[in-house]
Amino acid sequence: MAVNKVFSSLAATLALLVSFSAFCETSPRLPWPIKNLPIVVGNTACTLQFYGDKPAFHHGLDILDPAGTPVYAPVSGKIAAGYYYRIKIPYTFEISIKEKDGTVWQFHHLDPRTIPASLLNLASRGGNISNGAFLGRIYNASEMGSGISPHVHINVISPKGRYQEPLRFFPTLKDDVLPVIRGMYLIDSKNRVLADDQKGLLSASRGFYPAALIVDAFDVISPSMVETTPASIRVFALLDGGKRQTLLGGKDFYQLPGHDFFSGVSEVYQVKPLLFPDGRILKNQVEISPDLKRARRFLFRFPLSKTKIPSGVSGLKTVVRDFAGNQAVKTWIFPKPPPVSSAQFHKAAKLAHSLYPAFD
Repeated sequence: MAVNKVFSSLAATLALLVSFSAFCETSPRLPWPIKNLPIVVGNTACTLQFYGDKPAFHHGLDILDPAGTPVYAPVSGKIAAGYYYRIKIPYTFEISIKEKDGTVWQFHHLDPRTIPASLLNLASRGGNISNGAFLGRIYNASEMGSGISPHVHINVISPKGRYQEPLRFFPTLKDDVLPVIRGMYLIDSKNRVLADDQKGLLSASRGFYPAALIVDAFDVISPSMVETTPASIRVFALLDGGKRQTLLGGKDFYQLPGHDFFSGVSEVYQVKPLLFPDGRILKNQVEISPDLKRARRFLFRFPLSKTKIPSGVSGLKTVVRDFAGNQAVKTWIFPKPPPVSSAQFHKAAKLAHSLYPAFD
């Protein structure tokens, strides 16, 4: 029996380590396309973004750097140039490089006025360039009056058409800032918050079952100040008072789940706001407030089912890992019922069992 308990815990931990080691195995690492150091990261590929009212993945990596910063090709291959959007302005200009294996690299927001004529000539006839070639300079996005900081957006698309996380191809950034787990919430099928890790049970409603666990988490890649998506999240059910654990669900953010940047968003993020019994709401906050007083917020969704939750659950644990290997852990131990028998206790116990069917 004791051996089985140890094996269960080790297996769950092993699943976490194996998934992250798969990310780390990408090699050899390519040179950063920006020679200005340090590299300052904005959005990553799986970061939630909205195009109009439609939720989407950012699908690429933003490197924040001053306008005019030179950008160089990290790979060799067939080059193309042009506008990637129907509105043809410097902000929508793109240089792309297709490697021999079919991997496509796209560089957005390069000022077309800074692209060498020789490179544009090569692009017009489908020529090839070598890694290290100068591509152009970052466009001054402030010219548009949009408040967008100058940056280069890099997409990496696999031969099978899947958007990859560009961070996995470059040298690991020196980052000693841990991810942040703000909170965990159990919600019903109507997005009502039933319980959270700070206050426990919040609702006196009956007849519901938690439809999902919501994890409010983010990462900051030093020296950037921008909140973004971590590398992975794992959720464990704690058993026997936390002596054992079993994996309930996990998400890796090394590539997009679908073949475009709209597919699978609602499976990764809790797109609809969370509704609290007191009328408060909690929702994703994907833009930074101008005064920097309101941080970005990302709500990750982990569906639950009666068949998925094992018996004897005494709590939940979330493990969030960033792209540098830093790890944050947050544990939620469910409250134990009082050792006193009363009508009020029995009512609370029934509610607890409706929330956590295997509640001990």
